[in-house]
Amino acid sequence: MFAFIDESSFPRPTEDSEHSVLLAACIKLDDIRSITRQVYQLKLDVFGGGKEVEIKAKNFIVPRTLRADRTRNKEFADKLFETIENENISVYAIVMEKPDYEPYVHPDKLATHYTYLLQRINACAQTAHRAVSIIFDGQDAGSDE
Repeated sequence: MFAFIDESSFPRPTEDSEHSVLLAACIKLDDIRSITRQVYQLKLDVFGGGKEVEIKAKNFIVPRTLRADRTRNKEFADKLFETIENENISVYAIVMEKPDYEPYVHPDKLATHYTYLLQRINACAQTAHRAVSIIFDGQDAGSDE
């Protein structure tokens, strides 16, 4: 099983967004090829182009991107959720409000929200009787480390 992890930002008072999101999508190895093909085909059908067209989730999480004059965005989001609903994908997310103080993170430990997410991924893998490989969408070398 693969767990693909992405985050919108780290919860800090200096972040622009009012919320930070840490998300994991857990997909069984047997399902990767089919899901990848469906999402790639969806991207081609809605936006055209090939590998150079990158879909950024942050462009879909604000209400203005789903207005009536942005029909391609709404179509893509709706069909992507249909794909997720019809496939065997487990999605876990932690949504955090922007703090008014700098949260303490012990230098030798993961931040609490990472620990909580990893616990959910571990439970998912145990339930499926599978080993899990975790794949992080990188930020920068310092943060990733």
